[in-house]
Amino acid sequence: MAIVAVLAQVPLALAGSAILGLEGLALSLAPSTWFLLAALLSQLHALGPASRRLLTTATFVALLAAIAFVPTGLAFGPYVAVVLGIGVYIALLAALRSLGLRASWRYLRSLA
Repeated sequence: MAIVAVLAQVPLALAGSAILGLEGLALSLAPSTWFLLAALLSQLHALGPASRRLLTTATFVALLAAIAFVPTGLAFGPYVAVVLGIGVYIALLAALRSLGLRASWRYLRSLA
């Protein structure tokens, strides 16, 4: 599997660097990394659950960002909106972080 990933990476890197230069070279790492991760998770029979949880987490983070930045962006100028939006986003993350932490500790305790 690793050999296939390396063999796939070489033409991607050459094409990426020819088209976009250094940025293309950096972007060419993503497809081979995603392929390798998907293959490993598939062999562990964890691709479905990991994909669902990743989608759930990404949706949740996007929702938090929208809650933090859209109202401030509509109410204030760009610089004030960014500062206030970051403050609201940090406050939301700090308030909700403990929920996941508690659930994690509960899960670990249930294993013992």
